[in-house]
Amino acid sequence: MAGATDGRHLAQVDVQSYGFIPMQLGDLPFLELVHSGDERVPVDAVEWGTERVYEAVQSYGKENGPQN
Repeated sequence: MAGATDGRHLAQVDVQSYGFIPMQLGDLPFLELVHSGDERVPVDAVEWGTERVYEAVQSYGKENGPQN
């Protein structure tokens, strides 16, 4: 099965998207697993990254105020 992203659908309606989420992988042998048949990422790593992105967006919004 080939990988894909929803970004191509968003681009069709002029919405910019980025395929990025920070992760703390600990001792996981990431370079051996990335894009392999046994590719996986721990749920805790995704949750940590999601929280960091949320905090960054919240911080950005507070610094720049509402856009009218």
